[in-house]
Amino acid sequence: GPRAASETARDGAAASGDSLMRLPAALAERYATVAELPVQGAESDLLLVRDAAGGEYVVKIFRRGYRADRDVWAKLPALDSPNVLRILETGHADGRDYEVTPYVPDGNLRALMQEGPLGDEAAGEVAAQLAAGLTALHRAGIVHRDLKPENVLVMAAAPLHLAIADFGLSKVLDQSVVFASSSRTLAYAAPESLSGQVSPARDWWSLGMIVRELATGRAPFQGLSETVVVDHLATRAVSADDVADPRLRMLCRGLLTRDPRKRWTGEQVQEWLDGGSPPVAEESAQAEAGNGLPFKGRRYARRDELARTLVENWDHAAQYFFGRGESGEAWRSLREWLADLPDDSRIGLIDGYLMTRLPPDVKLLHLVRWLDPALPPHFLGRRVTADDLPGLAALAGDHRHPDHRTAVLIGRALWEHHLLRVLAGFEGAEELTRIDDRWRAHVAAWDDLVRWLREQDAMPPGVARRLPDAGAEEPPAVLLALLALAARPAEAHRLIEE
Repeated sequence: GPRAASETARDGAAASGDSLMRLPAALAERYATVAELPVQGAESDLLLVRDAAGGEYVVKIFRRGYRADRDVWAKLPALDSPNVLRILETGHADGRDYEVTPYVPDGNLRALMQEGPLGDEAAGEVAAQLAAGLTALHRAGIVHRDLKPENVLVMAAAPLHLAIADFGLSKVLDQSVVFASSSRTLAYAAPESLSGQVSPARDWWSLGMIVRELATGRAPFQGLSETVVVDHLATRAVSADDVADPRLRMLCRGLLTRDPRKRWTGEQVQEWLDGGSPPVAEESAQAEAGNGLPFKGRRYARRDELARTLVENWDHAAQYFFGRGESGEAWRSLREWLADLPDDSRIGLIDGYLMTRLPPDVKLLHLVRWLDPALPPHFLGRRVTADDLPGLAALAGDHRHPDHRTAVLIGRALWEHHLLRVLAGFEGAEELTRIDDRWRAHVAAWDDLVRWLREQDAMPPGVARRLPDAGAEEPPAVLLALLALAARPAEAHRLIEE
C-alpha cells in the first residue's frame, strides 16, 4: 500500500531554481530514472522512472523550501474515485518531499484539446467526470485550487477517462471558508480567489471556465496582461453568451456565477447531468438593459465596462469600429453613442482623433483613454507601463518568441505616433512623457554619432554601411534598445560611465 509521509524535519531552503536531476536515495534503490519530464510550475521537478518489473511511474520531487501539505497527503490515498489520480507513495528524502504516481502516457486535457475540437457531447462528458472528481475531493475536505486543463490527465482516450491531478496547491478545509496564499492559474481562478478565499466554490468556477473553453474553442483571457485579467475578474461577469449549445450555456452560467454562495456546486451539476435545469442566479451584467453601445453580443452603457472590453478584444475592436473609416456602421453607432453622453470633451475626442487619418489602433487607444483613464495603459492589447518597456525591447529582438511581431509593431507605433505621451494620460503613467523625451534625445544622439562616423576617412566603408540610423533596420533593434535605456536612466548613466 501507499507509504505515509515522512515526518522528517525540513532542512534549510535553497534557491527556487535549484533543480534536482536525480532520484532521492530512498527511491533510487527501487526505480531507475528514464527521463526528466517538462514542468510548468516552479515548485517541483518530474522524473519518469521504471521499476524492476518494467512498470513506469512519475516521481514528483518538490524543490527545496517547498513543503507539501501533510493533511492533503494523508487524505489523498484514501480517495476512491476513478477521476482523481492515485498517489501511490509520499515521503521526504534527501531534504525534499516527493510523490509517486502512475505514469499516464496519453498526456493531459490541454494536449487533447490542441488536437482539435472535442464537440459538445465530449464537453458534457468532461464536465461529468471532473464533477465526479471534485465531488470526491470536496467530500474529503480538499479544495484543489488550481484546476485547469493541464492538471487533468487523460487516463484513456477512447472511451474518454479523465483524472484530476497535481495537488501542489490543494488545501484541506477545517471550516467552510479559509484564507490562504493567492497562488493560482489566473485564467481559471474564481473572482473570490483574488482575496485568497478558499472554498469548494472556486473549484466549480474553474470547471465552468474549462467547459466554456471546450464549448467555444477559445482559452479564457488569451493574450491579455495579468492586470487586465485581474481587473475583469474583480469587476465583471464572465459571459457565457458565446456558448452555442443551450444546455452547455446553462451549465457555464451556473458555474460562472460571480457570487460563490449562489454558484452551482456538485448537486446542481448532477441535476443538470440528469437532464434537469437548476435555477441560475441572475448576474447584473447579464441582466443589464438599456440603449448602450452594441459590441460582442452585449450593450454597454458604462464607459469603464466598454473600455475594459475594448482592451480585451483589441484587434477586433480596432477593425470593427475604425477599419472602414466613416462609412462603417459600427463607427456610426459609436459616434451616436458618444453624442448622447453628457461630456463635452467627447467633441475633442471625435474631431481631434476619431475622425482623423490616424491608424485604427491609435484611434482605439485615444478612445480607451477617454473612456476610462483609470485603466493601466495598454496598446494592441498589451500593457505598456514604464516597467514594461525593457521587456518590450527584449521581445522585439527575439525572433522566436510568439509576441515578437506584436512587440515590433508596438515599438514602431510608440515612436512614429508619439504614443508614450498619449499613454501618459492614463492615471499614474506620467513618467512615460519623461521617458519619451529621453528616448528622442537618445535617438538624436545616436543618429548624430552614426553620421559623424560615416564621414570619417578612417572608417572602413563596410563598417559604415552596417551602422544603421535608429529605426531604419527591421526589426528596429537600435530604436527599441534606446527605448529600454530611456526607461531606465540610472542604468543608462552607469553604462556611459563605464
